[in-house]
Amino acid sequence: ALGDVTAGMTHMGLHAYFQQHHQDAITGLDTLTNYDRPQWRAVFAKLASQHEDEKVGVFYCGPRSLGKTLEKQCTAATAASSTTFSFAKENF
Repeated sequence: ALGDVTAGMTHMGLHAYFQQHHQDAITGLDTLTNYDRPQWRAVFAKLASQHEDEKVGVFYCGPRSLGKTLEKQCTAATAASSTTFSFAKENF
């Protein structure tokens, strides 16, 4: 409840800062940082539309649980489009 309101207000403030200064308030980068979980279906759908009939390599290095999620998304996006997503990972 209160955490949701605080997070929402923080997000609005960071977005407003970016609109005014054209850089992220925390990182200083010229792109706005997304602090939520990525919408993987939308990410892969956009890549598929930009790379129709092509092979897109997805390399991941990090926690196994996220690797499994990305691998499933690659498989699903390959089945749903003309783009082939090739997944590779490395775990430490």
